[in-house]
Amino acid sequence: MKVVVISDIHIRDEQDPLYHLLLKMILKEANSGDVLVLAGDIFDFLVGRQPTLMARYEGFFRLLREKCEAGVRVTYIEGNHDFHLESSFKEIPGVSIQPVEAEFQIGLKKIYVAHGDLVDQEDHGYLFLRRFFRSVFIKWAALVLPSPVVEWIGNRSSRASSNLKPRIPTTLSEARLEKLRSIYRGFAREKFHDGFDAVVLGHCHDLDGANFIEEGRMGSYLNVGYPRSHHSYVVFDDVNGLHRRALHSD
Repeated sequence: MKVVVISDIHIRDEQDPLYHLLLKMILKEANSGDVLVLAGDIFDFLVGRQPTLMARYEGFFRLLREKCEAGVRVTYIEGNHDFHLESSFKEIPGVSIQPVEAEFQIGLKKIYVAHGDLVDQEDHGYLFLRRFFRSVFIKWAALVLPSPVVEWIGNRSSRASSNLKPRIPTTLSEARLEKLRSIYRGFAREKFHDGFDAVVLGHCHDLDGANFIEEGRMGSYLNVGYPRSHHSYVVFDDVNGLHRRALHSD
């Protein structure tokens, strides 16, 4: 049994090479008894039940259904580009939709996974936008507005977000990158103190990690990073613990 975590792929359309790499990874890695965690921002835009988008990514939804039927536990943690997803997956009852975080147990080990967009509580501008986009009004708009209109709004918002913050945080100044890593590592350490043995986060696109050792107890943290550049995802198993694997085209 293992926990497989991927996030922040930001799939743009059905022709996106990362979309096909995701499907291949799921097909290969997620087997009966395993846990597959889609930890947010899998798509650059997916809000509510949008028929055009669900038809566009029909292969993804079909594969998740097949994996659930084969005994894979699938959890989708909503990100800041994909949320209000209950209606999108209502026909795949084996998929658990979580708004913030999820916890798993493998043997004696506890694993914590979150998209990570609530880690930096000093980012007040983002936190305000997050509350707005998760509001009942936006959920209602996603249901009643024509799908092309909702997609247009979502794509505009996605581009605006990308312009505000770099996709790869290593382009930040050394001081800002150090602060970012301090915030995420500090959050992971708090979860370690709460009893978790492994912590997986995303959102900030930083291919970072840390190990914790206190009073003979060991824990680890990995950020998924930005698969479009890093081609990585994260796996926890009882043999290798928390480690990275690479997306492959073969």
